[in-house]
Amino acid sequence: MHRSEHQHRMREGARALGGRLMSTFRRLRATDYQLRGPLLLLLVLLLLMLALGRATGRIGWAIAAWAVLVLIVLVPRLQVRGELKDKERLEAENGARQTLVQLAGGVLLFAGAWVAWAQLQEQHNANTTTASVAEQNLRLAQDNLLLTKQAQATERFTRALDQLNSDRLQVRLGAIYSLGRISRDSPSDQWAIMEILATFVREKSSWGPQAARSTTRHYQMPDFYVLPKEQRIRQDVQAALTVLGSHEWHSDFAESNSGALHGYWRTWMDLSESDLRGADLMEFRGALGKTLDRRQANVRVNLQKSHLEGAQLHGAHLESASLISANLEGAAMESVGLAGASLLGATLDGARLDFASLDHADLDDVSARKTSFSDVTARGATVSGDFTDAALDGANLRDANLRGGRFIGADLSGAVLSGANVRDADFTRAKFDKADLRGVNFQRPSGPGGRPPRGLTIEQLRSAITDHTTLLPDYLKAAPPGSPAPVPTPSASPSRP
Repeated sequence: MHRSEHQHRMREGARALGGRLMSTFRRLRATDYQLRGPLLLLLVLLLLMLALGRATGRIGWAIAAWAVLVLIVLVPRLQVRGELKDKERLEAENGARQTLVQLAGGVLLFAGAWVAWAQLQEQHNANTTTASVAEQNLRLAQDNLLLTKQAQATERFTRALDQLNSDRLQVRLGAIYSLGRISRDSPSDQWAIMEILATFVREKSSWGPQAARSTTRHYQMPDFYVLPKEQRIRQDVQAALTVLGSHEWHSDFAESNSGALHGYWRTWMDLSESDLRGADLMEFRGALGKTLDRRQANVRVNLQKSHLEGAQLHGAHLESASLISANLEGAAMESVGLAGASLLGATLDGARLDFASLDHADLDDVSARKTSFSDVTARGATVSGDFTDAALDGANLRDANLRGGRFIGADLSGAVLSGANVRDADFTRAKFDKADLRGVNFQRPSGPGGRPPRGLTIEQLRSAITDHTTLLPDYLKAAPPGSPAPVPTPSASPSRP
C-alpha cells in the first residue's frame, strides 16, 4: 500500500512538471526560437520516460534520467545565448556540453558505486538474517528432537519396567534388553538402569536357605566343575548379567541434603549375596566405565558372599571389586582382571586363574586348594591362606605378602618371589624349580612374634635361582655332614619382570 501511494505521488509530480514546461514553452518569445526545438524534444522524451517508468514501476529513475538529459541538452544552450555566430555558438555549446557530460559521468559512476554497495549491504543483511533464522530453526529442531527422544526414552523406560515384572519369560527378556538399549541412548538414565538390573539379579537369584540346601558340588573330571541343571542360573538373570557386563557404566554423582558440594560418587554395582552358580560373565566390562567428568573413579562390582561356583569369568574386568567371602569353587577365571580386588575369605578351590591379573589384590585367608594360578601377576598382593596343592608355576609374586600362607605341595616352579614376605609360611613339599628367590629372607625375623617359614629342605631349593641376598633359615645352614650340598647361587641367572 505504501508503494502504490508513492507511485501515485510520483505520477502527480510528473504531470505537474509537464504542465509547467508546456506553459513555459508557450510563453517563449519569438527570439527564443532556438530553444523551442530542444524543449519540444525534451518534452517528448519526458513523456516517453514517464510511460516507461509507469510500465516498469521505476518512475523515479525515469525522472532522474530525464533530468540528466535536460542538464546536457538545455543548459549549454542557455549558457551561450547572445550575439554569436552559429559556428561559435555550436562550439561553445559543445564545450559546455562536454563538461556537463564528464560531470554527469562522474556523478553516475559515484551513484552506481553507491547503489552497488547498498545492494551488497542489503544482500549481506539478507544473508545474515537468513543464516540467523536458519540457525534458530536448526536449534529449535534439535531441541524438539531432543525432547522427542527424551519423551520416547521415558515411555520406553516406563514400559520396560512394567514388563520386567511379567510372568512370561519372553516379555522379561525383551524388557531387560530394552533397558540396555535405553542406557546407551540416554546417558542420564544409565545409573538408574544399572541399579534396576542389579536389583533384579539380587531379587531373582537371592542366596537363601533353599539355595543352600539344593547345593551339590562335585567334579566330573579334574579341573572341571559340574553343576546340575536344576541349579543353573535363570535365563532372565543371565540376560541381566549380560547387559550389565557388556556396557561401560559411568559413576553417578549423588547430592547430599547439604547440596552438591557435599555429594559423593556412587561407584558400586551391587550383586552381593546372589546365587550366580554357572553364570556366564566372560568379558564382563562393568568395571571399565569412568565418570562423566573423566575422573578415574571406575564402577566397582560388589560380589560379597555371592555364589559363583562353576561360573565363567574368563577375561572379566573386576578390578577393585569386592569378592569378600564369595564362593568361586571351580570357576573358570583365566585372564581375569582382579587388580586391587578384595578376595578376603573367598573360596577358590579348583578354580582356574591362569594368566590372571592380581596386582595388589587381597587374597588373605582364602581357600585355594588345587587352584591353578599359572603365570598370574600378583605383584604387591597379599597371598595368604590355604594354597595346598595349588599351581603357582610362573607366577609373578614380587614384593607379595605370603606371610602365614599354607603352600603345602604347591608348585612354585619358575615363580618370582623376589622381595616377598614369607614369614611363618608353610612350604612343605612345595616345588621351587627355577623359582627366583633373590632378595627373599627365609630366616627368623628380628622382631618378637615372627617365625621363619616351615617345611623347607635343601633339596627343594637346589634348582632355585638365588644369590647373596637370599637368606636361608638357620636349620638349613646347620645341616649335618653328608647332607645335600648347600643351595647354589647362580647370580647371572636372569630375573623375571
